Amino acid sequence: MLAVGHRFPLLALAVTLAALVAVPAGDSSALASAPDQVFILAGQSNMRGRGMPVDSGQPTDPRLLDWHATQWAVASDPLPFPPAHDDGVGPGMTFGLDAIADLPSATLGLLQCAIGGTPIVAWTPTGYAYKSCMGQVSAAGGLVSAVIFLQGETDAAKRYKAEAWRANFENMLAGLRATFGPELPVILAEIGHLNPANFKYQNTVRAAQNAAASEDYKVALVHTDDLATQDGLHFTVDSYKTLGHRFADAWWALTNGLPPPPPPDFAVDATPDSLTLPDLQTFQYAVSYSGINGFAGSPALSIKGLPAGAKATFSPSVLSGGGTSSLTITTSTATPVGTYDLTVTGTNLSIARTTHVTMDVLPPIPDFTPSVSPKKKHAHVSKAAVFKLKATPRLGYIGTIDLSVAGLPPSSSGSFDLPAVQIVDKRAVSTTYTVTTTDATPDGTYPLTFTFDDGTLTHQVTTNVVVG
Repeated sequence: MLAVGHRFPLLALAVTLAALVAVPAGDSSALASAPDQVFILAGQSNMRGRGMPVDSGQPTDPRLLDWHATQWAVASDPLPFPPAHDDGVGPGMTFGLDAIADLPSATLGLLQCAIGGTPIVAWTPTGYAYKSCMGQVSAAGGLVSAVIFLQGETDAAKRYKAEAWRANFENMLAGLRATFGPELPVILAEIGHLNPANFKYQNTVRAAQNAAASEDYKVALVHTDDLATQDGLHFTVDSYKTLGHRFADAWWALTNGLPPPPPPDFAVDATPDSLTLPDLQTFQYAVSYSGINGFAGSPALSIKGLPAGAKATFSPSVLSGGGTSSLTITTSTATPVGTYDLTVTGTNLSIARTTHVTMDVLPPIPDFTPSVSPKKKHAHVSKAAVFKLKATPRLGYIGTIDLSVAGLPPSSSGSFDLPAVQIVDKRAVSTTYTVTTTDATPDGTYPLTFTFDDGTLTHQVTTNVVVG
């Protein structure tokens, strides 16, 4: 472990008072001695945590501590103390648990300084948030090993604040390093993708955050490009946990001289990559995605390049959890014959990735449409049921169609007027089928299935004969 930071000695009086203070009402965590290393959690409400319900957070560990105003206690969500009514799960617990897994012999302390709604200027050395945080650090004591910083949402609402973010961050950084040493690691997270109506300058802030990390070798940037929010501002519980893992990975890489963790990403794939079918047929592809570098998003699917008369649907339209979507493309008589290169895009917040499929549309196959009427007919011993069958040609179809039937009631018989019909031009051809019952035919409704088969094409239609 890289030994950086500054140890604040606990005053003897503070130690005596801390020993006398009881665990506050509603706090069941045990008091603990000062940890070996302290991590400052600073920023706005997303660092405090707004994930609900609170019991969806991480389990506790006696080696992971949280500063409770006057003493250290076993950490649990919500980390802010005393918690506000809207404090919930944040990234801190996940970060802390990962960190102690990397350093199994150490006890680690989380010092939650974040204040909701604070602009970056409040985190400069003359700002109220910075002063409040340094006061807590001084009271808590311990070796400050790193600062975990997630802030900038407030600055994204105003242009002048967004444009000043970088300079104010550098001012904060200078103050921290003057106190804790020039090698102090700072793990900086991008702000999430916010509601653009309320945060018009979020891209300006994100650009400033990326620039700050790229130009200081002791500042590591954690990406949030793929993480979902619950309200256009605060992350979901799952996103907070993923963010905590990324904070820990970035801290470990930074303090051990390793390359920074690469940003999360994903790739989209479709199979098969090419289909050849006649017009009026259905083209179907399976679309999937694979996450890269711990990607935790859910890409929404879209398609470009469809020819005229074609329609595409995705089921489902959003991929999550490594699932697969069925892409169905239907063509029509308005779809020109030809080969089409289609671009399938998966979009997750600011990340968009594509793949390509080919749709080769051949001339349509001549066909026919069968029909039967009526849809229901009563049959009696004294009166047979007669159904009219018709075959209507499409796309210049010519041919002879054989007819058959299945589903006759027991003790009954049936006959076609013409057991085969021949289409010779654009006109439909018809025949009839007669069902004759006997006294032994049981009452009931019987579905009749008529099959039209020309040796290549087979179609079926169904009707019902009612006896009794």
